[in-house]
Amino acid sequence: MSATAKMRASEKAALCRKAIAQYCATVIRLGKAAGAEETEVHLDETLDALTRFANNGIHQMSRSMA
Repeated sequence: MSATAKMRASEKAALCRKAIAQYCATVIRLGKAAGAEETEVHLDETLDALTRFANNGIHQMSRSMA
């Protein structure tokens, strides 16, 4: 992986962390505004991948994040 690609990946990860922090802050703020005594934020990430082989070669590749 080139230095530029690594930098892009780290920048993307930083943006993701920032967005997650903003989502969590919004959920907590909305919970307080609704009068909740406690608010819990639960976050999951799943990465699925599929590779199919046919005739000694890759036939289909797919990746998804949920």
